[in-house]
Amino acid sequence: MPNVFSQAFATATEYLYIDGDSVPFFKDENLSDFLFYLPKTYYAKIIYSNELYYKVEIYGGDTPMLDGFVPIDASSPTQKTDGDLFPDFSIKTSVNSPLYSDRQLTDVIQYVFSDRELRFYGYSYSAENESLIFVGYNGKLGFIKSTDVKSFTMPQNKVEEPETETHTDR
Repeated sequence: MPNVFSQAFATATEYLYIDGDSVPFFKDENLSDFLFYLPKTYYAKIIYSNELYYKVEIYGGDTPMLDGFVPIDASSPTQKTDGDLFPDFSIKTSVNSPLYSDRQLTDVIQYVFSDRELRFYGYSYSAENESLIFVGYNGKLGFIKSTDVKSFTMPQNKVEEPETETHTDR
């Protein structure tokens, strides 16, 4: 039986340059389980792609790596990378706060005390359009309300915008 969902594997040096504030990162290949928006001016490493999405890898080092999916029309591949590939950025809680496993804010993973350091992954929103941040804390990943963290400015990667390739069906 032929594989109707063919996948082309990307080279190890192919990345997506995140050139806007609204490049979504999904948990599933159906692009139905939205997690967060990728930080502008950074990169996502392409694992493979098809006509619908790129499967990508983000972060690493002190911020645990994640695999996920980016819609094919949300960004374009490049082989040039300047600056840092991924942000190495932490934020701090301003109050005692729940860490949620879902954007509906119904499932509390654990409570986080005030002034605790959280690894930043990206921005998100609740079902009620409340601003959230997807973070890593104590080996767990989840959502925290933006109002529960100290004010911060996401650092921009100091790069010249790379030339991107025009996507063709792979």
